[in-house]
Amino acid sequence: MKKKYYWAVAFCSLLFGILLLLHACGKMDDTYRQFIEDGETIYIAKADSLKVRPGRNRVELSWFLLSDPKIRAYKVYYNNRQDSIFTQFRKMHEIDTVRLIINELSEGTHYFEIFTFDGLGNSSVKADISGRAYGSMYQKGLLNATITKSFFVQNDLKVIWNKNQPEGLVNVDLEYTNRLGEMIMKRLTSLHGDTCVLREFPVDGTFRFRSGFIPDTLAIDTFYTDFQRVQIR
Repeated sequence: MKKKYYWAVAFCSLLFGILLLLHACGKMDDTYRQFIEDGETIYIAKADSLKVRPGRNRVELSWFLLSDPKIRAYKVYYNNRQDSIFTQFRKMHEIDTVRLIINELSEGTHYFEIFTFDGLGNSSVKADISGRAYGSMYQKGLLNATITKSFFVQNDLKVIWNKNQPEGLVNVDLEYTNRLGEMIMKRLTSLHGDTCVLREFPVDGTFRFRSGFIPDTLAIDTFYTDFQRVQIR
């Protein structure tokens, strides 16, 4: 009797396991149904290693195509699928990197969906990523770099920049007219407590400067403050 009970329990357990497996396979079939045509499964590699780089009312998307020779096109959806970009191409290398600039984006966070296609229109599964575009609101909040002091050494003006500068500052554009009437333009990339020398600076002269910022280390655009004029007396 115990033996019959044991085999009955084992049979029921096996049957339950088979039903669970069939249910899981059914869900998997639903997920990949778009790749099945006439009984044959067609796999298209999806966009891999997606990256998004922010810019001024735009972003740059990039991804790898890896080694799928069947890929002939890609489509990118954005703006809640109200907008899209479709591009055909031919894969040339073992690993290709696709780079796509999407312009005219509102300031804020955007969601992007990428699909790849073969020559017959078969699609990959979705690859998605979100990224931020920056604009006038970000730029209005920027503050110019700050100066600790300036002083003459013979005919040259030394300008010492503050050690603590606004976050995201990457450069300063500085302009002045020297004693010879020449317009001098400098781009300074190191300002944290550093000194710059303005050669042959006129007595009671002026210089002006603006500050460049990036909102992210991957940003493709630099944002600038308005020029600020400094009078030396």
